[in-house]
Amino acid sequence: MARNETSAPAPFGGWNTRDSPSTMPAQDAAIFTNVISDETGVHLRNGYSRYLQAGSGPVDFLKHFDTPFGQRFYSCSGGTLADITTGSAVNLKTGVSRNTWNAAAMNGRLGMVNGSDDPIYITYSPAAGSVYSPLTLIGVVSPESFKIIHVFKSHSYFATGTESAFYYSAVNALGGTLTRFPIDRVSSTGGNVVDLKSWTVDGGAGPDDYFAIFLDTGEVLVYQGSDPSNANDWAIVGRYSAGKIIAIEQFSGQIHAVTSYDYNVFPRDFQTQGLAPPSKLVGAAKDAVRNKGGLERWQVFFVPYMGLRIINVPQSVQTYYQHVLNLNNGTASLFTGLNATRWEIFNGQL
Repeated sequence: MARNETSAPAPFGGWNTRDSPSTMPAQDAAIFTNVISDETGVHLRNGYSRYLQAGSGPVDFLKHFDTPFGQRFYSCSGGTLADITTGSAVNLKTGVSRNTWNAAAMNGRLGMVNGSDDPIYITYSPAAGSVYSPLTLIGVVSPESFKIIHVFKSHSYFATGTESAFYYSAVNALGGTLTRFPIDRVSSTGGNVVDLKSWTVDGGAGPDDYFAIFLDTGEVLVYQGSDPSNANDWAIVGRYSAGKIIAIEQFSGQIHAVTSYDYNVFPRDFQTQGLAPPSKLVGAAKDAVRNKGGLERWQVFFVPYMGLRIINVPQSVQTYYQHVLNLNNGTASLFTGLNATRWEIFNGQL
């Protein structure tokens, strides 16, 4: 009996959730799990090994902190904030009510807020080790309500996520006296500020940097300047619709976000406003946000030395998938079996 044989190219185009199997390019794959397409071909993803057992519950905070004495590594789980730099946990603060901190470094201090506990900052020296102290915030009624912290143009910025305003510090200050900046008169949707980010045209720091305010209505307000108190040095330059924001991160002068529309990259997608073709991950992105968008532990994370963008997608409180993009060639993959609640790079290792 004659055999019917058909040859097909290797799926070096990666995971495609945008096109139907009948119309997608021959080199794309409708199923592309735990493999990566790169310049050498298609190969299995890397595995993992345990670093340490930190705390009694899921790890909801991992952060490296660059100091003059090298990197430090911090975690928070089970209500305990710890220094885990050496591979053993040294507890810094216990009785934490919310493990999910947001952090930003300025002036040799790592400022941290979580929307529930009093804001703190961490410093490190070889003599004293890692030490946390209260982060003084003057001019606000409930500083513990801040869950967003951001540093831009030598100011620190804060937001609660539940009001149509953000707060900013004096120049070169992490915290201290804060000034409220309402945006309800500028916003066309009246939303609350749920994140603060910045991007730059040239990928560095300079006069072409922009400050982006994300609202829970999907509206984004973009300002240019360096001093919100000075009308001659602070002006709105754009107003856009981005969809509901689930998770967001800055990388290489751009902002990558999980939205109800797609896995978006700003400002590129601000400029096209839906007219450009969606990403090959748009189907997976919309399904994930629709079905799992209310779960915690979403994360957008970048691994520069691997050239990967990892989006952590919770499936339940125990199970997590990752939607992965190869930044070098634009191919995507689905990772399973890595039930990570948080991703971070420490001393060059993922």
